[in-house]
Amino acid sequence: MRRIPLLYFAALLTVFAAQPDQRLPLTGKVTDASTKKAIPDFHLVLHRGTTAQPAETLVDRKVHNVGGRFTVLVPSGSIVLTIEAPHYLPAEQIVSGGGKTVAIAMQHGSMLQGRVLGPDGKPIAHVDVSTESVSPLAGRREIHTMTDANGMFSILVQPGDHTIHFKSEGLLSEERHVSAKVPTTKVPDVQVVRAVSLSGSVADDLGAPLPQARVRATLQSSPTHEMRDAMTNAEGKFTVEPLRPGRYDVEVSMAVHVTRKVENVEVPAASPLQVRLDRGALVRGFVRGSTDEERPYVSVYLGPTVMTLINLKEEFGINAVPAGKIPVYAETQQAGSVRRSPTVTIDTTNGGSTSIDLALPVSPVITGTLTEVQHAPSRPVVIRFVQPNAPAFPPPLSVLTNEDGSFRAVGLAPGTYEISVMGREVISPKTVTTGIVNSSIAIDVKPAPRPVVPGNLPPPVTPPHRDVS
Repeated sequence: MRRIPLLYFAALLTVFAAQPDQRLPLTGKVTDASTKKAIPDFHLVLHRGTTAQPAETLVDRKVHNVGGRFTVLVPSGSIVLTIEAPHYLPAEQIVSGGGKTVAIAMQHGSMLQGRVLGPDGKPIAHVDVSTESVSPLAGRREIHTMTDANGMFSILVQPGDHTIHFKSEGLLSEERHVSAKVPTTKVPDVQVVRAVSLSGSVADDLGAPLPQARVRATLQSSPTHEMRDAMTNAEGKFTVEPLRPGRYDVEVSMAVHVTRKVENVEVPAASPLQVRLDRGALVRGFVRGSTDEERPYVSVYLGPTVMTLINLKEEFGINAVPAGKIPVYAETQQAGSVRRSPTVTIDTTNGGSTSIDLALPVSPVITGTLTEVQHAPSRPVVIRFVQPNAPAFPPPLSVLTNEDGSFRAVGLAPGTYEISVMGREVISPKTVTTGIVNSSIAIDVKPAPRPVVPGNLPPPVTPPHRDVS
């Protein structure tokens, strides 16, 4: 066999190997993804690197071709192709020369258009308008535009829900949530305003300044509950900023003091806001009669706004209880069972201390079973025992049934109660009378009728026509 010299092989490799600076043809066709028709005018950009970190730009030109075609010479290797066309979202692909024709299908975008006004209500220029865009190559990224001299902006986005951000130096940022639709979506006028502040002081009921109190201002008209926090200094003074002009609810809180909420505070305010926090009272005591299983779930309620738990020794203690006459009760809730102590009223004073003993009762006991159209409910439901004309506190005793519909309630004071079942209509019985002895009831319910939504009312029935001639 004839031997081929190694030098011959080296020569072949030299001929056929691609040279580093060799240019290869790259051919492509740009079409509408929906209609499949060619797009004749587009902007073509080719560069090395990645979409997120582009390097050397190889091609950057506008193309006009009735067939939507282009051909360029590119270096060997992978490059990033970007196509932009009016009313279409940018298309990006990783391509290389010397292969088949590259197909680029362009998706229609939604053009968001709107106007930005300044603090004086006049159009404002140079406001940065941005939102997020999702690219198959670059992932999520921000796209930006600026308002013109007339305060107008246009930004092309993907159809769907978007949050638009508006930023201008020296003014408060704004954001709007819009649902973008093809081909254009009108954004209502956006006004950017100058920041204002709320200043004031916090003292206790003796007039002593309170340092390190938290002051939270919540804008009433904000759908997102826009809020700002500040802390008082050593002199009890605070400044909450930056705020947008408007009406606020201000909540002031501090450890071992009663939280206070001041509503309808106009900002900017005519004068500093002065807030007094009561020291409140320390209430401590015991809740007797719980089992080891129940103890982790025993809660003590002091009026409608204060709640605490007991420890393993059945003790509890809580600061910042408002001064005055406070109704107190204890309750333990477990699946299918509830026990509630009698309600006791205590008298508290600012800076004072009050002790109380509560006991979970063992009677009277109401047991029963709830059935839904003669079967066990499809899932546990809440049964409430409501006493007519009862005070708002304590709330009606409620119990969550077991899976089989059984329940057990202990501690209902003697009297007559209406029975209500959440999400169900009670068939029978609708009331129960309790005394000092145990009792048992069977409650039958059916699904509650669905509320009629305005606009979905059935058409009126037209009476039959009668010829009375």
